[in-house]
Amino acid sequence: MTLRKFAGIAIRVLVIPVTLITILIGVLSYADVSLPLERMRKAFVTTASELTGREVRIDGEVRLAISFFPTLVVDQLHIANEAGWEADDIISVEEVRVQIALMPILSGKLEFKEIAAERVLVNLEQDADGRKNWSLAKAENEQVTDAAFDVDTEPKKQRTGEQITIDEFSLTDVTINYHDEKLGRGFTDRIDRLQINTHDRSRLTASLSGTTEDTAYSFTASSDLMRNLVKNAPWRLNAQGQVGGHPVTLAANIDTSHGVVDGQIEMIAQDVHGGKILDWLGITKELDLFSKGLRIKADLNGGSLHDIVHQSNFSVELTNGYMNLHSHVDNKFKTARFENATIEANNSQDLKVAFNGKIDQEPVEFVFRSNPLGAFFKGIDKVKLELAAKLARAELKL
Repeated sequence: MTLRKFAGIAIRVLVIPVTLITILIGVLSYADVSLPLERMRKAFVTTASELTGREVRIDGEVRLAISFFPTLVVDQLHIANEAGWEADDIISVEEVRVQIALMPILSGKLEFKEIAAERVLVNLEQDADGRKNWSLAKAENEQVTDAAFDVDTEPKKQRTGEQITIDEFSLTDVTINYHDEKLGRGFTDRIDRLQINTHDRSRLTASLSGTTEDTAYSFTASSDLMRNLVKNAPWRLNAQGQVGGHPVTLAANIDTSHGVVDGQIEMIAQDVHGGKILDWLGITKELDLFSKGLRIKADLNGGSLHDIVHQSNFSVELTNGYMNLHSHVDNKFKTARFENATIEANNSQDLKVAFNGKIDQEPVEFVFRSNPLGAFFKGIDKVKLELAAKLARAELKL
């Protein structure tokens, strides 16, 4: 037998079964065939319950839709709350879909075409002692064995980021209920749709829309892939949208190439009603705060979350707004209008609060200084307070 004949036979041997399999998959896909996976349901529930330390159950079907993009569908997935919380479930999902491309598996790649969840309910609670129902106590209390750090143990072969890709992740019709017993406050956030995709393999794009406390919001964003942070490569994010019909932009530039986080985050918003936020936080109900412009900036630096909080610089700037202040002396409201109000905080320099505007038409300027931000985390032996103010023609220094 010549080499040419052998090659021809080999090709036919390979092509015929591949063709038959392709035709079979095509027919099953056209016929909308799905297979129930009762055994997978039991394995998934057992594994998920062990990982979360909570009861996980599936009240609906687990099935596999056969096509060139096989889709695993799970109906009515529930993750139970621990005993003592108000809601029965911390998370419940009506439908979860996971779609995988078939052909890339042959080359050792796992390509998720879609991971989606629809009609999701999340119940988050915090009690008066600060205990949170989303804390995984089982995972937090588990001790890592010495074997996990045994340098002589041969590491298991794992898939790299390049071998696993997700084209699209989406959440549709999500309701998040949050209740804080300590603050005596709660809110409900409804996400109409969150969609994240990486179709071009080099950028991540996302869109988000929903409603919080009757205030509608929507955003679109683009960024570098999240794996850049793991690879110590620069990561950039740009987002724009609206909250309650008012524009909001967000920009971030993070660099981890030197083994620490180094970067900037900046948010700019217009027509901000801060009184509602202060009321919900339980700080005060008597302050009506409005600002035509809001700018929040953070210069981040640190190798851990602890270091970032202690070593970074933060600033908040309000422009062209007003505050209605309640006076307990005469039980009246006074209006303070400002051109500029700022808060600056960092680890090494004094905390600074500045105000420039008018109170009841009288010009007012003041600068308040206190201990650096880092001192509040380390413990303060000596409190520093400085106030320099100008009210009408009077000057005050404290």
